[in-house]
Amino acid sequence: MLDDRALRNVAVVARLGSIRAAARELGLAASAVQRSIAAAERMIGMQLFERSVRGVEITEAGRLVVAQAHDRHDLGVQLAAQLDGLKGLARGTVTIAAGEGFIADLWRKALDGFLEQHPGVSVCLHTAGSDDLVDLLITDTADVAIVLHPRPDPQVQIVRSRQEPLQVVCPPDHPFTRLDAVGPADLDGAFLAMLPERFGIRALQDQFLRHHGVSVTPRLESASQATLIRAVRSGRAVTLLPTVAVRSALDAGDVATVPIADAQLSRVRAGLLIRRDRRLVPAARALVWMCAAAMFGGRPQPQP
Repeated sequence: MLDDRALRNVAVVARLGSIRAAARELGLAASAVQRSIAAAERMIGMQLFERSVRGVEITEAGRLVVAQAHDRHDLGVQLAAQLDGLKGLARGTVTIAAGEGFIADLWRKALDGFLEQHPGVSVCLHTAGSDDLVDLLITDTADVAIVLHPRPDPQVQIVRSRQEPLQVVCPPDHPFTRLDAVGPADLDGAFLAMLPERFGIRALQDQFLRHHGVSVTPRLESASQATLIRAVRSGRAVTLLPTVAVRSALDAGDVATVPIADAQLSRVRAGLLIRRDRRLVPAARALVWMCAAAMFGGRPQPQP
C-alpha cells in the first residue's frame, strides 16, 4: 500500500509531466522524487510513467494511482468536515473558479446568500481563462467551476448548463445597433478588443473569423473583460462577449449588444462543473446546489 507521501508525489508528477518541475513544487530534490516514484513502481510491480525526451507520460497504472490519491485526499477532507459536524460546527473553505464575466451574477444570485447561511465557511474565488479554470478543477485546486464553453474532458462533470450566446458589444451609437444581427461580413475590418488565448471566448472567436474568412484589426488584447468593456465605451473597438459579462454596463446605457448571425456562436453554453467522482464536503455541495438553482435554473443530481 502506497503511503500519502508517495501518492502525493505521483499525483504532482502526473499533473506537471516532469519530475524536475514536481520536485520544485514539492520542495524536494529531483533525485528524491525519482527514488519515490521508483519505489512506488517496485511496490505495485507496474510502471507508473513512461520516460521521454519531453518529460514523463502517465500510464494506465499511474492513472489508477492518481485516482487513489484524489480519493484519499477527498476522504480526509470529508472526514474533517463530518467531525466538525459532530461538534456542531460548519466551517472550512470552499474554492470556486469562475470566469470574470460571471462574478457579478455569482455574487448576486449565490455567493452573498451562501456566506450569510454559512458564517463559519470561507470562500476562495479564482478567476482565469476557460482552460485554466478546468485545470484548477481537475487538480482539485477548486471544488466547483463556472466556465463559458469549457473544453471537453473526461475528468469533468457538467452539473448544469445554460445558453450564453456571444454578442457583439459596441457603443450605443455604433452602426451595428441598427442591425437585427451582425453578420460575418459586417465585422470585416472592424477594430476588435479581445481576450488572450486559453480563453474559451477567444477560441470561439478565432474559429468564427477563420471559418468565414473575416479579417479584423486587433486593437487591444487583455485578460480583463472590464478592460475590454472600457475600450468599447471609449469607442476604440468592439468586442465579443456574452450578455452576462456586460450586464452592468448594459444597464447603465454605456454599451449595446447585438446578436451575431452565426449558428455556433448562438449555441455557446456556460457550465457549472465539478471533477467527476469528487467527494465534495457538505459546504461545497451546498454551494453547488445554490449555484445550480439560482444561476442555472435547476438542481444537480444528489451525490451518492
